[in-house]
Amino acid sequence: MLPIIPIFLPLLFIVAATHSTASTPITLTTKTDLNTRIANIHITISLLPPNPLSIHYGPCDPSSTHDYHHHHTIAKSINPRTTTTDTPFRIVWIIPKHAPYTGCLSAVDEITGEVLGKSEEMLLKQKRKRSVGPEKVKMDKSSGINTSGPWFDGIKYLEGKDVGVVDVRAAKEKRIGIVGAGMAGLLSSLILHSQGFRNFEILESSNRIGGRIRTVYLNGGPDDYQYQEMGPMRFPEKVRYAGTNETVTIKDHQIVFQVAEKMNQINKNDPNFKVNFIPWIQSHPNNLVYYNGVRDSEGNIPTVAEIAANATLAPGANQEVSPGLAEVSKRIAEIFQTPEKIRGIAENIYRAHKQFIDEGWDNWSEFAFIRQHLGADLNVTDLSIDSRGLGSGDVSFWYLLYESLYFGATEWKTIDKGLETLPRSFIPFLGDKVKYGRKVVRLDYLEKEEKVRVSWKKTGSDKDYGSADYDYLLVAAPFTQVRKWRLPQFSSVMLRAIRRLSYDSACKVALLFKTRFWEASSRPNFGGCTSTDIPLIMAFCYPSYQLNRTGPAVLLASYNYGDSATRSISMSETEHVNYALDAMAEIHGPTIYEQYAGKFARLCWLEDEHTSGAWTEPTVGQHELYLPEYFKMQLNTIFIGEHTSITHAWIASALESAVRGSVQLLLEMGLVDEAKNVTQEWMGRWMTV
Repeated sequence: MLPIIPIFLPLLFIVAATHSTASTPITLTTKTDLNTRIANIHITISLLPPNPLSIHYGPCDPSSTHDYHHHHTIAKSINPRTTTTDTPFRIVWIIPKHAPYTGCLSAVDEITGEVLGKSEEMLLKQKRKRSVGPEKVKMDKSSGINTSGPWFDGIKYLEGKDVGVVDVRAAKEKRIGIVGAGMAGLLSSLILHSQGFRNFEILESSNRIGGRIRTVYLNGGPDDYQYQEMGPMRFPEKVRYAGTNETVTIKDHQIVFQVAEKMNQINKNDPNFKVNFIPWIQSHPNNLVYYNGVRDSEGNIPTVAEIAANATLAPGANQEVSPGLAEVSKRIAEIFQTPEKIRGIAENIYRAHKQFIDEGWDNWSEFAFIRQHLGADLNVTDLSIDSRGLGSGDVSFWYLLYESLYFGATEWKTIDKGLETLPRSFIPFLGDKVKYGRKVVRLDYLEKEEKVRVSWKKTGSDKDYGSADYDYLLVAAPFTQVRKWRLPQFSSVMLRAIRRLSYDSACKVALLFKTRFWEASSRPNFGGCTSTDIPLIMAFCYPSYQLNRTGPAVLLASYNYGDSATRSISMSETEHVNYALDAMAEIHGPTIYEQYAGKFARLCWLEDEHTSGAWTEPTVGQHELYLPEYFKMQLNTIFIGEHTSITHAWIASALESAVRGSVQLLLEMGLVDEAKNVTQEWMGRWMTV
C-alpha cells in the first residue's frame, strides 16, 4: 500500500524528490520539457507557512486570490506542515488540453490569498518530432490508451486511479521482480537501474541469460568462428526499392542497435563484452532451389540466379496450376503489399498496425479472406495458403504484412562471434542480480500486503519450494511457460491470452564440417540459404561470417518450423542429425560424408524445458483482443516479452515490450519524470507521457 499523507488531493501524487534550492519561501520548477499533458512539479519550501496551500497555473502577473479563481488549479489543501523545510517534494500535474500556451506556476496561501512562490515563465510546447522516431499521432479520445497504435497515453492511464501520495525514495526502494532473463527482462533491468531503482532481481529458470537467443559453439569459443544460431540469427535493417535510389530504414529494429551501443558504452568497449555488427547475407545468387527433384540437363540443381534467368526452372513451373491462384496473389498484393503500405510499416509500424486494426483486417483470417471476400474456390484458397507458408490459414494478415517488409529487406546485420554476445554484454552490469535455477511454478497475490509472491523449484522433482515477495512483478517468460503455473485471478481476458495465444514450433540442426567446401565448389555459396521440399528440412543456410576462411565451419543443415518442426520431434536426436546429413548429401553430393567432422547441435524449441515453443503467431482477432490487456496492471503484475508486442519472433519485439512495461510501472508509481526520460531515450514510440 502506498504511504498516505492526510491531505485532500484528487488525481494527484506527491513524491519526495532529491534536492533543490530556494531563494523565495516556496520554489516551483519542472525538470522536463512540457511537451505532453503530464509532468512533475518540484516544490521546495524554505519557510513553512501557517495555512494550507493551493498550486495554480496561469498568467504570470496576478497577485490576488480573486485573480486565481480564473486559473487552472493543480492542487488544493496541501498541508505544508507534513513537509520538511528545504526538502523538495513533487506533485503530478495533469495539464488541461486548453491550458494557456505560456504562464507561471504559483503557490497561494488559501486563507490570506498571498502568493508565496512563483515559477519562471513556462512554455507548454507543441508536440514535437523526436529524433528517435516519427512525429506523434493523435490519441484515441474514446479510450485514452491507444494500445493498437503508436502512443501509450500516460495521462489517461493515471485518470480514475486512486493514486494517493507517493514518496520517490520509497517508490524507488520497492522490491521489483523480473521473471525471465531473455532480452525483455534484461532491458527492463537496465531501464529500471537507469532511473534509480536498485532493489530488483531477475528470476531465471535456466543457468544462462539470453532466453531464445541461443548461440552454440560446436568447436572452441567465439574467436574460433565455428558456431551456429539455434534461435534468432539476423536483423533486417533497410529496404532499397528496385529502380530507384530510395532506401528506407526499418525503424522498429533500430532499438537492437541502440541496446548494443548502450552496453558498449557501459562496458567501456571492453573487448570481452563488446557487441559488433557485421553484414548478414540473406540471399546469394548461387543458393540452390531444390524442389520435386528438379535438375537441369547436366544434373545440376538450379540456383536463384538461374531461375531468375529461366522461369521454367522455378519450383512448380511445369505443374498444372489453377488459373485462379495468380489472381488471388495479385489481389492480396494490391491490398496488403503495395510500396506505400510497406513504406508505412518501415517508417512507423505502430501507426500501420493501428490502421490495420481500425480498418477491420484483424477480423479476417487468410482462409476467410480468400474464400469469402475474394470469392476463390476451396482449391485455390488452399493453394494460396500453402504457397505462403502460413500454416492452416488462421493467422492474421498482419503477420503477412510485417513479414513482407522484414524479409524484403535488402540490408541485414548480424552480430560478430554470435548473437549470444548481446545478452552476454549485460553480465558485468547485472552482477548478482540474476537468480539462476528458479523454475517458477506459482504466482499468488497477497491482497492485504499488496504484494506478489513468486514460488519456484530448482528441478521438477524437488519437493520443496522457494519463494519471494515483490511489490511489483514484470513477467517476461513466454505464455507457453506461464500457462504451466498456478496463477491468481487475473482478468478473464488476460487468463485467456495466457492459455490461448498461439505459438509456432521450430527445429534447427547444425553440423560441423572440416572445410568450407560450399565456398570452393564450381558454383560457390557465400551466405544465404538453400531451400528444398525434402520433408522436414525446408532450408539450410551457409555462414555469413569469415568468408573464404580456411579450416572447419558450421552449416545450418536443417531449419524447419510449423508442422514440419512438430513432426521432427518424433525423431531421436541421432536420427534427426543423420536425416539432415543425408538430405545435404542429396543436394551437395557424397562429399558431405567425408567432410562431416562428427559434431552437431540439435534444438527443437517445443522440447526446450525453459520455453516450450518458438515464437508467437497470433490467430485472427487475438491482436485486437489481447493487446489492450497487456497495457493494464494485473494484480501488481505487468506482462512483457515478444508475445505482448505488435510484432513477433524478433528481438526488437521483446526489447520494445520492455520499454512499454517499464513505463507502465513508472507511471503506476507516479514517477512521471522518469517515465519521460525512458521514452525519450528508448524507442517506445507508441507511448506518450
